[in-house]
Amino acid sequence: MAKISFVAIVSAAVLAAVLVLDFSWGRSSAWGEASNQPFANSVEQRMEMIAQLRAIREALTEQNRLLVEQNKLLQEQIQILKGTASTDRAPAEKGGDGDDKR
Repeated sequence: MAKISFVAIVSAAVLAAVLVLDFSWGRSSAWGEASNQPFANSVEQRMEMIAQLRAIREALTEQNRLLVEQNKLLQEQIQILKGTASTDRAPAEKGGDGDDKR
């Protein structure tokens, strides 16, 4: 019986050692991949951020240009509507009925 328990203990120790070594080998290869680290190349990250900020600036400039153009068109339409509204009222006010119920 003592021989069987000794063999079981040795087998468990060898199995534990193999598992520990296997995990450490897997981790060491993952640690070596510096390109996948989030802060691996700060210069490249800064250049990417600058490019994204430039794209955002261009999009905002275009959006502002479109908003100014739309505002101008809306103001022109308001002026046209005000002009047609005042010409529509003018003949009604000139009516000689005297029955203006305003």
